[in-house]
Amino acid sequence: MKNVLVTDSNSRKSLCVVRSLGKQGYNVIATSNYNVDISRSSKYCSAFRKITDYNIDEEQFIKELLKVIKDYSIEIIIPMEDDTLELILKHQEKFKHIKSLLPSYEAFRLARDKGKTVESAMLYNVPIPKTYNISNNDNLARRSEGFRYPIILKPRISSGSRGITIVESSNEFLKKYDEVNRLCPNPVVQEFLQGNFKKIQVLVIADQNSNIKASCTYRGIREFPVSGGPVTFWKTASYPEIEKTTFEFLEKVKWTGFAEAEYMFNVDTGEFYLIEINPRFSANISLAVSLGIDFPLYYTKLSLGEKIQGKINEEFNSFGQWLIPGDLLNFIFNKKRFKQEYGYFFKKPKKLTHAIFSKSDIKPFFTNLISLILNLVTNIQDLIVKLGANTK
Repeated sequence: MKNVLVTDSNSRKSLCVVRSLGKQGYNVIATSNYNVDISRSSKYCSAFRKITDYNIDEEQFIKELLKVIKDYSIEIIIPMEDDTLELILKHQEKFKHIKSLLPSYEAFRLARDKGKTVESAMLYNVPIPKTYNISNNDNLARRSEGFRYPIILKPRISSGSRGITIVESSNEFLKKYDEVNRLCPNPVVQEFLQGNFKKIQVLVIADQNSNIKASCTYRGIREFPVSGGPVTFWKTASYPEIEKTTFEFLEKVKWTGFAEAEYMFNVDTGEFYLIEINPRFSANISLAVSLGIDFPLYYTKLSLGEKIQGKINEEFNSFGQWLIPGDLLNFIFNKKRFKQEYGYFFKKPKKLTHAIFSKSDIKPFFTNLISLILNLVTNIQDLIVKLGANTK
């Protein structure tokens, strides 16, 4: 059976990939820079190798990744995070003997850079929130007076809700823009959507010819942060117009591999707006896989040049939950916690898939708890050090 390398394995999406391929009989080797790694503890993980964090030393990371590939005779590599995918694309010559389903570097940058995503969406008439074009020569003070507030500042490259800032008036625009711009140059400036909006995620996989082979659509129900962030509780849904728009857009930009297109849908008007394209596996793929839309298996087979019988999801009203820490944090900070249609711990829907917990593979659940405790201890220690330094 083929040997598959799954990078950045200490995440719920990587765990889903490891489980999916391990169940199919593949030898799955996982790598990350963590000792306590949830995929490592899965019974479907054949081997694990701790390697250098790419944020510390990119060159050493690539060197160690190539050694893992050699040591385990890896035939297929599945990069799970944006940074790893970008590094592999930048060093394609070193990985040319390994099979994968990677987008072109141009298509990848189009998706990862929110500014480029906006430009491409406008080119292909994909609806987006009103966006204000700002150049370095703009008179920001004068321009900001004409914005329709509130607006939102988005780092061009980020994940989750990190760096996203809401601006309520022209009086605070310059200060907040300067704060974001110093950390993340040239942020995207858009209107902040208000009204009865729902977050819609369209998960797709495209072959080497940019043909969409499978898809699954979710509607977000809860998030953390509560005001907008990664989805913690979600359900399958049908939005044909949004799906059609996504398929056509990704085909036009010649996309290859997995992608997640995220939209905001106005329940009252039916209008929808593209928010971003995530150029790697979705954190919430477990629900799709449980419904038979096996994105990890499709990715692997397409990487090998095999034909697949893809699937467009037709099973609606199935639910997914990322309980710890995601939905638990939503419960703690959500003022409407006791007014939810679906419970956090009780009164859950019958068709529910957990992102991490599995009765047949229980160890990753406890490993996740240990990892969270260790991270909490580390953060507390860092805070104590900072407070101590500030009092000197």
